[in-house]
Amino acid sequence: SRTSTTHVRVGMLRGIAKRLASPFENTAVHLFAVYLELVVREPLSYIVRSESPMRALAHDTTARGPSLSGDEIDRLRRTGYVVVDGVLTPSELRHARADADSLDGLGTADDSSWRRAGANQGGEHIRADSVTWLLEDGLGERSPRPGLATALRRLRGVASELAGSPSNAPGGSLAAAPGCWDGFDAARHEVPLGVPLACQLASYAPTEAAQASRDGPPVGYVPHRDGLPLSIVPRWSLRALEKSGTSSREVSALLYLNHAGAFAARATGGQLVLYLDAADEDEVGASCSERVEILPIGGRLVLFDSRRVLHEVLPHSAGSARVAFTCWIGGQWG
Repeated sequence: SRTSTTHVRVGMLRGIAKRLASPFENTAVHLFAVYLELVVREPLSYIVRSESPMRALAHDTTARGPSLSGDEIDRLRRTGYVVVDGVLTPSELRHARADADSLDGLGTADDSSWRRAGANQGGEHIRADSVTWLLEDGLGERSPRPGLATALRRLRGVASELAGSPSNAPGGSLAAAPGCWDGFDAARHEVPLGVPLACQLASYAPTEAAQASRDGPPVGYVPHRDGLPLSIVPRWSLRALEKSGTSSREVSALLYLNHAGAFAARATGGQLVLYLDAADEDEVGASCSERVEILPIGGRLVLFDSRRVLHEVLPHSAGSARVAFTCWIGGQWG
């Protein structure tokens, strides 16, 4: 299919970039790698294209009001994460999940719009979900249906509530510049919060179904970080430029689209696990100060620090797929 051909081409280009970049640490090679990263993203142009937080908010015409309170934004800054329930009404959640369920091949790679995420990230022993990308209405063939469009716009609109919020710097009370916020660091600095035009829809099949197609122990998504820690990869380093999409991520925003009651019990699994304060070099969570488990309840929004918060997704035994929208907020727009 056209999608599988694209994935083969993407893998070849990434392989070429790595072979060229490994022995040479010069600007020309890294710029070539940047070019490949920009070209091969999926969907190719929309993931690297962003718009301002206020422009992203303008797509949401439901006029529901803010999802985040001032206390919740402060908690996000102090602890590195925050959980907000009821971001979608019960009706909005039902419609969004019905639209997701209507997508061909939900939770599998049967439809050309879905792909096994592990195929390009080390295999299904790393992550076992299937993903697709959905765009704002009118931006292409992957425009979401109305229920999913509401969820997509609610998620993307969250950036506007972070942008321009009061400083968390000591003694600081001034708002950041429009479209920016002060980030998670103690020192005040303005970080742009570009909002990608595309968000990822990820589906994790129940363990029994997932294991039917693979060997090894059950897995959801092993511990990882969504962004690059600044202590390891400075914001303007060559490696950051090479991985321009990942290095610009500041805040990870997840919105769960699971059926009401499907993940209410911890025994079901499917939790998002955060390893708070894990050392930047720690990739398993051994050095964390606290292990937080978050149930993927439908309509629940989770925000966390993309650069520092090590996290994983546990496998589950629910009777239906575990579905979540993700938007990685950060970077310039335009």
